[in-house]
Amino acid sequence: SNQKKFNGNSHVWAHGDKYWKLAQAHYKNPEYWWVIAWYNLKPTDAHCKIGEIILIPKPLDKILKNYGY
Repeated sequence: SNQKKFNGNSHVWAHGDKYWKLAQAHYKNPEYWWVIAWYNLKPTDAHCKIGEIILIPKPLDKILKNYGY
């Protein structure tokens, strides 16, 4: 699975959370929201439920390199 390859942070999904906000907080760039979506196999914010643990993979440069970005 994706989760075995990288380290990261866990985040408990809360009311008002958005992938872009998590990307801004953890990567300093909201454009990488899709990395979090991909990693958690949840394509949109709507797939996340309040109280669910979302994993934020790091380091971003290693992840992007691994996938050819």
